[in-house]
Amino acid sequence: MSSDESPYKSPAYVPPPGGHPPAPYGPVNRDLEHLRILSIFYYVFGGLSFFGSCFFLIYMAIGVMLLVMPTGPNQGGGPPPQAIGWAFIIGSSIFVLVGWTIAFCIIMTGRFLAGQRRFIFCTVIAVLICLSIPLGTILGVFTLVVLFRPSVKLLFDASRFGDQGYTGRSPFAEPPGPG
Repeated sequence: MSSDESPYKSPAYVPPPGGHPPAPYGPVNRDLEHLRILSIFYYVFGGLSFFGSCFFLIYMAIGVMLLVMPTGPNQGGGPPPQAIGWAFIIGSSIFVLVGWTIAFCIIMTGRFLAGQRRFIFCTVIAVLICLSIPLGTILGVFTLVVLFRPSVKLLFDASRFGDQGYTGRSPFAEPPGPG
């Protein structure tokens, strides 16, 4: 072996044009990885939102107790306990249903991010969860930063138009010519 030959380079190795091998972790893979990580965080945040909204079930139980408890004559001059019980039940039911709906939308956003679908839905939910301080704000801002990258928009467009993957070409570029 001469001093010019490297023991690490095989004789069949031919460098690609431009002199650099293709990067194993290019911008498309980075975008897909960021979308996958965001989708996991959306699943976790959706689960936390779901269980957080279950807290209002305690108020529903209090309302049911006020309805079924035997009460004596109303001596105070305030509303009867049945009216307060119904107010607790109706109010807590509204909060639980709204909370579960928001949690469902957050979980669906995680699913859509993982599949690069429904760009506008993902953007709207990302903006809305910014109102949930502090975790929602962090997650929403990071989601908006990732979603508004041009390469991520192309991923969503490719998915929307039924392409099998990201080609790296602009959708406005001229099609390749023959030969």
